[in-house]
Amino acid sequence: LFAACAITPPPMTELSAADAAVREARAAEAQTYAPVELRFAEDKLSRARSAADAEEYTLAIELAAQAQVDGELAEAKSLAARARAEAWNADNPWPASGLP
Repeated sequence: LFAACAITPPPMTELSAADAAVREARAAEAQTYAPVELRFAEDKLSRARSAADAEEYTLAIELAAQAQVDGELAEAKSLAARARAEAWNADNPWPASGLP
């Protein structure tokens, strides 16, 4: 009877992956280009850590996975926004006033 109950291990791998995704988003300047998504990722990562500390491992795994996806989205949006800005600046080298 008890053999059927699987024990969920601490989500160290999941927390590490989520943490890495948040760090990469920050490195891509998500605080400037994707602040909402970055905040979602940071909040979910914090909640995942709290759940892990409370030994609520299933919840921690779910939150860490969500944090990882949010972090990856924040990074992707940041990189895209930066690329758009660089392309615009390359096409428009002068200030908006048109003066050299």
